[in-house]
Amino acid sequence: METTDTNKIRTKKEFTKKVVEFKRIFGFNPPVDKLLLTKNSWHIDLIQLDTLLNKCIPDYDMEKCTYKGVPDYSMAMVVEEVFGKRACDLIMEMI
Repeated sequence: METTDTNKIRTKKEFTKKVVEFKRIFGFNPPVDKLLLTKNSWHIDLIQLDTLLNKCIPDYDMEKCTYKGVPDYSMAMVVEEVFGKRACDLIMEMI
């Protein structure tokens, strides 16, 4: 995954465009980081997203960082394997 500038101010309009694609891929709306929202900057809340993914991908254990029992699996690795590279890239664009 490419790194992104998480300090970039993202408008609601920019974020909303990505939400449509996110919902199409994952089937739910992304959790919004409410702390950054106070600065009028729209980003995904990665902690909440990790919790949601842990619930919808039963083979992913966020506590142990395992996927199907294989250790050292990051959330990004699981997302790319289950949903594809575009899903992983989209999350990176939204943080």
